[in-house]
Amino acid sequence: MKKTSSNKKSRLALYLKNMDLLKINSSVSVSGTKLNLTEKSDINTLLKLLDDWSIRQLNLFDSIDSNLPLLNYFQNAGTASPLKDLKLALNLDLNEDAFIHEHRDYLDRLFQSKLFSTSMYKKHQKVWGEDVFYFYGNEPEIYTVKSSDKNFETEIKYPEDVVAIYHWRYSEAEEFQLKNCQPIIDLTLIKYLANSAESQKAKLELTNLYTDFIKEQFLSQFNLKKNKGQFFIDIDHQLIIQLLNSIPLIPRIDINRFLPWTAYATDTIINIKKLVNISYKTGETTIQASIDNLLNTRQSFNDKKYYIDYLTVNGVNHFNFTISGDIINNQKPLSEIKKWDPNYDAYPDWFAYLHQLGHFMKLGIRRPEALLLYPGLDDDLNLFKQTISELIRTGLDYHILDFDTFNDNFICPVQDGEFILFNHNYRILILPAIRYMPIECMQKINKFYLEGGIVVALGQLPTNTRDGKKSDLLQRIKKEIWLDESDSQSTMFKQHESGGLGCFQKNISRLKNILTDLDKNLRIHIKSSNPGIVYQLREHQDHYYLMVMNTDEVKTTYFKIESKYLGRPFYWDFDTAESYPYADWYIQNKKLIMTLNLEPGESRLFVLDKKHSLKIYQLYSSSLDGHNLIQTDSKVFKMEGWQRKEGSNNIIIQKAGDQKTLDYSVKEKLPILSIGLSGWFMDSDHFKGQVSLGDQSYPFPYKSAVITYHKLIVLKKEYLYKQKLFLDLGKLYDWCIVSINNEFAGKRIFSPWRFDITDYVKEGENKMSIQIANSLSNILPRTKIENQMIILCNLTDY
Repeated sequence: MKKTSSNKKSRLALYLKNMDLLKINSSVSVSGTKLNLTEKSDINTLLKLLDDWSIRQLNLFDSIDSNLPLLNYFQNAGTASPLKDLKLALNLDLNEDAFIHEHRDYLDRLFQSKLFSTSMYKKHQKVWGEDVFYFYGNEPEIYTVKSSDKNFETEIKYPEDVVAIYHWRYSEAEEFQLKNCQPIIDLTLIKYLANSAESQKAKLELTNLYTDFIKEQFLSQFNLKKNKGQFFIDIDHQLIIQLLNSIPLIPRIDINRFLPWTAYATDTIINIKKLVNISYKTGETTIQASIDNLLNTRQSFNDKKYYIDYLTVNGVNHFNFTISGDIINNQKPLSEIKKWDPNYDAYPDWFAYLHQLGHFMKLGIRRPEALLLYPGLDDDLNLFKQTISELIRTGLDYHILDFDTFNDNFICPVQDGEFILFNHNYRILILPAIRYMPIECMQKINKFYLEGGIVVALGQLPTNTRDGKKSDLLQRIKKEIWLDESDSQSTMFKQHESGGLGCFQKNISRLKNILTDLDKNLRIHIKSSNPGIVYQLREHQDHYYLMVMNTDEVKTTYFKIESKYLGRPFYWDFDTAESYPYADWYIQNKKLIMTLNLEPGESRLFVLDKKHSLKIYQLYSSSLDGHNLIQTDSKVFKMEGWQRKEGSNNIIIQKAGDQKTLDYSVKEKLPILSIGLSGWFMDSDHFKGQVSLGDQSYPFPYKSAVITYHKLIVLKKEYLYKQKLFLDLGKLYDWCIVSINNEFAGKRIFSPWRFDITDYVKEGENKMSIQIANSLSNILPRTKIENQMIILCNLTDY
């Protein structure tokens, strides 16, 4: 019999403990709030957990005073302590009222310069001295601000005497006034502005003022860039777009709202793609996101994995989790976590998965298929978001690019019908319903098209330039690239003699038809009957790393991956931290064809090895289910699996263009064993006795614990002779451990819940034990963590 229990556990432990030796960066950090760790035993427990799970970053959101016991413990730790590699960050709370009061002079100087360039106020021309003129860079003015009862008029003579009075009207009945430059320009004011043109302009200027306040003051005073400070912000915060280019952001994502095909999920993906773009510019390889609680509270491992995989294929490769005293204080002391957290034994596997996934998704460079231009105006965003949703359905990977980066010929030049961006070539450009296009962009797109590039416009074609100038030139370029836009149903391409292709499709949902026509131009293409298979491909030295995911949470999907990136495929087993040869692939027309099934929400990571020869025997087709490749080279093809079809069957293998058919027959197929839901014996701390399998939340609504189910089954000899036996548990809410005859047979923390038990069973009576656990949600209050913006700096700076 196999002895996989100790081997697997020791290998995962070895993986976590030797991440530095293996040059694997930690892909998990933790933020603590209201920890109140006063007991040394609790402090030891928290720090030991972080060390055991190879978490190297701890962010403390509360004040220094509230964390003094932990800080003192940390500072007094010796050089031999496992804490020597732990990075600690302290919160500098952005309390606006207190900060404004302490920095009034600074704010006066900051806002005063802005007043001279704003158009929100009525202007009175008046000649002033040249000193003021040259100081501000434009002509000085007197500003009159209308109020409900009178006008305030201030003449500005000297920069240090400026007192500004702001006023915005969002309705007939209510006004907001900001006096003496007190920037009550929080989201409260921005949210209440009307949607008229004037109010939109006011909103924009307000946002810019607040952004400058954050960037100039905090970045300069605390030098966040140099010290690698971090700025936590909600992914849908009003200011995130303005701050993306200037501050190292960690977006906070509400996974309860992050559901596929929703507006929140689409906005999240867009902002993550923008973060990826910024990271390319700065050379940063880590893209962080803060998503959930460190402990398994209200989400199962399987649910968490779905969200994490979905964010990963879109660019995130480092995850920040929170741990709150609100959770700990409702339990026994943290030092007794083994007793009160039913998921304790599953955490090492969970964090091993996260570290492995993040490691591979940081290697090398990403290889998307298309460039997608981001609209410059809010009016175009609705159709843009529809385009994003359709791209997710088609599975095409893409890179979002803003106009400024696109226009920069040093960063994004055109060469031989391709855009060269961050050491990657793009043959396809997608314009997602952009009406107002800078003429420089149109000219560059035209050059791309004339040299052989592919331009796909969706929703609508550009109608005018951004500044209204050279619109005639824009119209001429449109006619050169695209056919008559009145034909909204056609997916026909206009082709240039250079090979350039131009296509306009008003119906965004027909993007899949366009990509089918472009198949020969795609380097990697997912062909699936069901939408929602997404992927990320990275290239690093001698390997490609390909992660694919089925975003459908209901349907199992069978699909093909056609790739011009050639390399012998292996799949990465996160349970054993090893790669194994993959069987379902073949070479056709100089493409690597891989076929696979993914269950709802399932993902798979492949390693394509460029060094291994592709001229070996490979599986072309098979009627075997659940097969496993054991050995393959130029002379041998060996695999195992189980079959479900009686009669004559075959396996077709090929090497280069040579195919061979291996025939086999099945005279009598054994029926699938159904163990049944009734007659199980439950063993837990709150109930022992016979039960039927199923949802136990009704009889035990307030229990969070580990439960073990036992049952005796009898196997006949024919089921053991040259047969593979798999135990499929169907659908579980959380992790499980399976033991056969008191011997560990496997553990799963997420689907598929299938176990190979062939080597653990015997003829006759067998004891089957299934240990499962639920989350802590049954005994936790439904507390809500308030959204806040947090600035973090390293402890060593103070």
